[in-house]
Amino acid sequence: MNQPSEYSGEGLALLDLFLNELQKDLNVFKLNLERIESGQYSLLIYDDLGRVSHSIHGAAKLINLSSIASITAALEIFYKKAADLKRKLSDDQIKLLSQVYELLYRIAANPSSSLISTI
Repeated sequence: MNQPSEYSGEGLALLDLFLNELQKDLNVFKLNLERIESGQYSLLIYDDLGRVSHSIHGAAKLINLSSIASITAALEIFYKKAADLKRKLSDDQIKLLSQVYELLYRIAANPSSSLISTI
């Protein structure tokens, strides 16, 4: 996987665009995660989270951030299954999703760190 310092020209512009969109998507992710943590349950929440995961997945794949693409592809599947089963998430699942959010947030906040290259 490419590290941010290896991007140049058009690749750097795409990385910047990805990081800007990631910030927006993470806001939606956080809002819906907070709703789930407060005990709210709605298929619309899962739809929002699935859409955001799909967006991050596609953009990460486009700029060759394969680890992030893999993580968010798994999230897409997870939210689809949760919606299909019409189930509330367990405390362990919510905790794991919070950890994924924190990792993505740290990457977005500091893309030049070694986080991108180590996941």
